[in-house]
Amino acid sequence: WSSSSSGSYGWLQSAGDTPSTGTGPSSGCGAYHFTEASSPAVPGDVATLTSPVLDLTSSSQPFLQFAYHMYGGTIGQLQVIARQSNGVEHTLLTLSGQQHAAQSDPWKSSVALLSAVAGQNGVQLVFVATRGSDYTGDIAIDSVIVGENTNNCSLSRNCVVSDWSDFGLCCGGAQNRSREILVDAAFGGAACPSLEDWQTCSSSPCDTARCALDTSGS
Repeated sequence: WSSSSSGSYGWLQSAGDTPSTGTGPSSGCGAYHFTEASSPAVPGDVATLTSPVLDLTSSSQPFLQFAYHMYGGTIGQLQVIARQSNGVEHTLLTLSGQQHAAQSDPWKSSVALLSAVAGQNGVQLVFVATRGSDYTGDIAIDSVIVGENTNNCSLSRNCVVSDWSDFGLCCGGAQNRSREILVDAAFGGAACPSLEDWQTCSSSPCDTARCALDTSGS
């Protein structure tokens, strides 16, 4: 594996926790890779971890599996890409924001089909991390596996959504809250639930300059 970075933000290795408090995992499955978001790294810095060249010419259903840990209040983004020998890239997965609630939380696992590069030689896998707004943004990956789905097993990925926001202003006797898609469904996985929730409420008349009730779709 090879790494490159913009500025001082790059991929490092650890077997325990990361140097900064309030971010990163407490341990991995042996040594793991992580990005150190502390200064002098700055928001928007990009760290890239690239695999050796893979020969998938004999693979008709290759897949990628890896573990990740993304704990910290200012986590940026992790993108996973399959790159062909001619430079064409296929985005396999994008994770944005904090995905764990504590350093001690168990690692999560993700699986992606490599159908776009099946049967090809010269393929590389690229993990691209983008630093968030502050130092509590260490991103970690571990246990990267490339395999062949010989048994036609389901590699589905369920949708993952954020927690609900707080309810907004009470307008016209109703108020709503929302949540965002963190990981979209893929390969037949469970679809995303509703991203908007409404409830009735009672308050003084709305200040029309501050509040407009969206009735589209009602």
